[in-house]
Amino acid sequence: MNHTTLFLIAGLLAHVAQAQTFRASATNSKLDSLAKLAQRFTNNNQPDSLYALMGDDFKKAISMNRVKQVLRGINKEAGEWISLESQAVTGGVAHYKAVFKLMSFNFYISQDKQGKIYTYLFKPL
Repeated sequence: MNHTTLFLIAGLLAHVAQAQTFRASATNSKLDSLAKLAQRFTNNNQPDSLYALMGDDFKKAISMNRVKQVLRGINKEAGEWISLESQAVTGGVAHYKAVFKLMSFNFYISQDKQGKIYTYLFKPL
């Protein structure tokens, strides 16, 4: 997967994220837990496990096959996901610096009312 495809996916996910009003009461620890699970499932190339964390709205917009493509691309282009560095939580969306072996990204994650992932977004630093 090339950078253009990755950013196209990021743009689609950003569009999905803007369509929802996020819960103001989302806790940092819950979002941190989701982010760490996402990191583990990405590093272990477990798209099924990652997709199981996604909410219905996310699944309506992004197919399982697309998530598989994104994980393959990230693993190939960026290497192992080394760390998450918390930056902020704004409007229920947690922002991290995602440090990979070969590059870093801004990473955004939020949850829906059921505690499932609503936003899952990588953007260039």
